[in-house]
Amino acid sequence: MNTAIIDTYTLPTVLEGILSFQLPKNLPQESALQITLSTFNFSLDLKPLSIKPSTDNRTIKIVATIEKVVSLSVYLQGNTTPDGEKFEIIDASLGVEILKQTLQAEFIASSLRAALVLENEVRIRIPIIEFDNQLKISLPVNKISEMLKRRQMAYKLGV
Repeated sequence: MNTAIIDTYTLPTVLEGILSFQLPKNLPQESALQITLSTFNFSLDLKPLSIKPSTDNRTIKIVATIEKVVSLSVYLQGNTTPDGEKFEIIDASLGVEILKQTLQAEFIASSLRAALVLENEVRIRIPIIEFDNQLKISLPVNKISEMLKRRQMAYKLGV
């Protein structure tokens, strides 16, 4: 884990369907990571910083930042096809990391975490790899309560 990361939450998800894609060699400027929360009528359109496979080629991590203080990561788990041409996705998860310990970062991260957890189905689109899927995030009520308390505390301290 990078020492610059102050806080990390990985949100467990349920992926609908199995997908495969060819990993791009480099990212064009227009590539984006799009998150849509229909319940809140809200969407984020972020430029990914990186798309990196793990050393064992079983996980691909796609990272984008929000206000340079919070990063949103999409982890795609799966396997490379025998010919090595494509990656078959069997699971996905989201991570929200605080990169710089500030009230703004805590408020953004806790707001995003809460919105992702409270949304029925989070739509994730990554056009460069033609990934477009709905994720369901399930956490126990006590974890959701913790997130909302952290958000409220950051808001109160900021005001």
